[in-house]
Amino acid sequence: MCSARFGPEKPLFCAFFVCAMGWTVAINSTSSNMFLMGLFPAICALQFSFPVLLSLAGTLDNQGKWAAVATPLLTSGFAWAAVLSGQVVEVWGLKALATTTQLGMLICVLLLGFSVWLSKQHSKAII
Repeated sequence: MCSARFGPEKPLFCAFFVCAMGWTVAINSTSSNMFLMGLFPAICALQFSFPVLLSLAGTLDNQGKWAAVATPLLTSGFAWAAVLSGQVVEVWGLKALATTTQLGMLICVLLLGFSVWLSKQHSKAII
């Protein structure tokens, strides 16, 4: 519904921001209540973004090949995130997870901005 009203870019940007901030609060929390207060919005924002990302993937081609590839990539991301998080903690410590999450969300925002720019360039080429 948000995507239909505002376009997919603004809700995704907000979801990426909320996810980064939520994980930062959760990782830097000093109590279980603060951990849950950070974790809940982060996970909700992440889950919110999946259908929007899949619908965007479905618009990339008429045959739906990108959407077919995007679905397993999104779900396998959970496995890769666990492996990479373990490596980050082992090498740099637990607090580094907040920074790596923020960097990951920044990369997501940059890729989103790039896709918006490409879409506008494609629209100008058609006109």
